[in-house]
Amino acid sequence: MSEGGAVHLVVRCKCGTKLKIPVASAGKKGRCPRCQAVFKVPQPQRKSTKSPDTTYGLAPAGDGAGLLDDLAAMESSAMAESPSESSAPFSPCPRCGARLASDAVLCVKCGFNVATGKSVKEVSVRKSKAADATRRLALGARTFALGCALSGVGALLGAAIWAGIALAIGFEIGWVAWGLGGLAGFGMLRGYRSANVRAGVAASAIAVLGIVGAKAVVFLYLSYPNINETRRMLAAMADERADDRERLATHRADLRARHMGFSYDDERRDEYWDEEYVNALELSEEELTVALAELDAWEAGEKWADDDYVRGFLIYDHVDESLAQQEPDDDGEYVPIAPKVWRRLYREAENTVNPMSTDERRERAVALQHERERVDKANQIVWHRTELATFTLPPDTSFERAAELSQEHNASLQSKSDAELDAALAEIEEWNNGGKWENEEYVRNFWIRGKVVEVLDEKEMSSDTDEDSTLSDAEWNGHWASAERDAAGMSHDGMVTILREREAKQEAERAKYAQVIRRAQADSVAGEITDEAFTFFAKTFFSPMDLIFIGLAVITAFKVAMGAAGGAD
Repeated sequence: MSEGGAVHLVVRCKCGTKLKIPVASAGKKGRCPRCQAVFKVPQPQRKSTKSPDTTYGLAPAGDGAGLLDDLAAMESSAMAESPSESSAPFSPCPRCGARLASDAVLCVKCGFNVATGKSVKEVSVRKSKAADATRRLALGARTFALGCALSGVGALLGAAIWAGIALAIGFEIGWVAWGLGGLAGFGMLRGYRSANVRAGVAASAIAVLGIVGAKAVVFLYLSYPNINETRRMLAAMADERADDRERLATHRADLRARHMGFSYDDERRDEYWDEEYVNALELSEEELTVALAELDAWEAGEKWADDDYVRGFLIYDHVDESLAQQEPDDDGEYVPIAPKVWRRLYREAENTVNPMSTDERRERAVALQHERERVDKANQIVWHRTELATFTLPPDTSFERAAELSQEHNASLQSKSDAELDAALAEIEEWNNGGKWENEEYVRNFWIRGKVVEVLDEKEMSSDTDEDSTLSDAEWNGHWASAERDAAGMSHDGMVTILREREAKQEAERAKYAQVIRRAQADSVAGEITDEAFTFFAKTFFSPMDLIFIGLAVITAFKVAMGAAGGAD
């Protein structure tokens, strides 16, 4: 009971404030003087008579109820119960005007946060909107990806139809491109379900890719045989028998050019050679071996049974004699033959050869060939003998001496019979096949020369300028004398071993270099073929009419993907 004898109820608000309320106010509504929360005063429960006052917890009530008549008494009771709390100063909420304690951060009425200046409800709404936007963005990305996928399926279907028709009937129907664009746009519309510019642009791009892909399939299918043959040709260019194929191609191209009466400078000779080289590259190993055997037999004498070849042989020999009288230019090079000059010389040769009988032509051609073979044999012998004679001389001196020896050997060989020339060539062949290693003087000089050449190579490698790095006669003689001293301490067999290893190494390097050159040629040809194929594809499959149909397909895909309304973002 209170001091006046009245019974009071002691209740505690949710904000922690204790309030003393007269029992007569039970069941009525009141407002907390501290937090302004409205609550309903509970009914007292008489379980004990020890204390006239009972403490209850309060629950908020609706804002529509009236105030208690004894609100003033409640406030005074609360202040009396918790003087420390009630004595705290109050301030109004900046948002709704409700009373706030000076240390309060959040208004429980409107949710205003004094520290941040923002409402809890606004922050929650903003966060909710951001989450919704994120969800919509993710959902939009998924649907756009689905639209691109379905658009791609439509483009592939249209491309398959286009390629199938083109391969079946042998030519393309441009109107199919229009349908391809429609399928690409319809797939985007069904998958994306959002008619906007992004959908239209994406569908148009997919339609173009589908058209290009269809054209590429048709091109590759039609060109596959040629592509396969090209791959075989490039592989053959890099094989070990490339030289044999080139020899066969040169022979066949020259026969065709002679038959047509082309000059040596005629560009059509190169075209013939390219054609024959391709034919030679397509030969299998067995076919190439047979063709080379036939060529050897032809060169050995069968060619004289070919009347057309014999006639051409004599005509070109007559023209060669006329051309040999031409004077070289200032650089020592012969001026290319003008077509008009060639035709004149060729007609003159025809007038000389045509009146001859077949037997006269054959006899004359065989005699000319025999004389040429004697010259070739003599040149081989002169070169071999001159090289041995100048083997120990310095380079500059050997060049001068070689010219003198060549004239002497040529003069001496003029009177030699065919049998003597053949015997000399047989000796050279035996020498090259290994007989040279039995000649002690040659082996010694060969070893010494190799040592001097090594010095010369080192000098060239170490030279950082464009100055002449050749050795003078004095330097040559000095290095030669030094190498001679080194050779004096070596046996003949030891030098032969070193020279054989050096020769084998040089041969391997030459073979490796030749292989590198062949592969480089094959790569060059492959690059040219690729460029030509791309150019052909662009020019043939993208004509002005094709571009018109592609434009129609792009417009159709764009319109269909945007829907009938053609909406935009």
